[in-house]
Amino acid sequence: MESRVRKLEESVAIIATDVAVIKSNYATKQDMAEIRTEIVEVKLEIAEVRSEVREVKGDVASVKENYATKADVLAIRGDLYQALNKQTKWMVSMQLVTLGLALTIAKAIF
Repeated sequence: MESRVRKLEESVAIIATDVAVIKSNYATKQDMAEIRTEIVEVKLEIAEVRSEVREVKGDVASVKENYATKADVLAIRGDLYQALNKQTKWMVSMQLVTLGLALTIAKAIF
């Protein structure tokens, strides 16, 4: 009979250890309630982040609409080159006309 009692005591000790491990590893109802509260808070924060992302998307869209594209810059560059070309031709023409007038005046004076 003593051997049976000894085995029973060993089994009870093992069961007690297993129960202690189970208690330390599993969550209680209070733990679950805290986790649910945290989940609700996280969901609220996610909603705030989503609204902020929408605002940023709107800002980016307005920036894209208001700033020049590469095609716009190239068009302006082409117009600038044409204007500089026209100005250079006009300057050279006026210098030649001025030179001609100066030579004509010099010839008339001397």
